Amino acid sequence: MRCISPERRISRETTRFNNMLQGLADQRRQEIMNGAIKGAPGHEEDLLTQMIEADTRDGLETSTTELRQHNIAIFFLAGILQCLFQIQDKWRVFHG
Repeated sequence: MRCISPERRISRETTRFNNMLQGLADQRRQEIMNGAIKGAPGHEEDLLTQMIEADTRDGLETSTTELRQHNIAIFFLAGILQCLFQIQDKWRVFHG
């Protein structure tokens, strides 16, 4: 059995997480540039779309890739925390 130090595993998983977020942002940016997002029926802009559109307004990049990744990660984790708090509140209601 192979043993991986906790630091290496954390580093590897952080890189994997950042790559996933960057992939989502790249895909969304491509959809925006191709016009697949804007004006779609029933379309509500999500936070990622708004961040990318604000970042590329007037064809200028206003944020660095690193800053954009940090912002996406913060909101992603905030969403997870919000879900956990809702689960905790429901647990309290049912288990008093």
